[in-house]
Amino acid sequence: LPEAFNAVLEGLECRTQPARLAASLCVRNLAFSADGQAAILARPRALPALIRALHPSDVELAVRAGAALWALSGRCERAKAALKATDILSELRVAERALTAKTMVAPPLSATERTALDDSLRAVGAVMAILRE
Repeated sequence: LPEAFNAVLEGLECRTQPARLAASLCVRNLAFSADGQAAILARPRALPALIRALHPSDVELAVRAGAALWALSGRCERAKAALKATDILSELRVAERALTAKTMVAPPLSATERTALDDSLRAVGAVMAILRE
């Protein structure tokens, strides 16, 4: 898993949307298992990459990244502590504000985009609520 996870992280950070979407799906799925959580937390760039993926310019990517962060924060105390780190938490707040702003000022979205945006905001809101506990 460690070597393969490096490739997944590279996919999450690349500029090609299909690679980013596939990588975000892998990370989301890994976030539900103890081994996957350990792999994510062992890479210092993993959490910042997930938070950067919450950008409202790609709501499909944002919904997967949000789900991964939600799974991590809800199932792993180490992840919860890592997300509470000042710089990570402030990046998460910025991402939440950007997603919220898109709902208020963006042109009308398709039903699929609207659902993905709502799901992204729900996931980020859940993460923020877990971190306040």
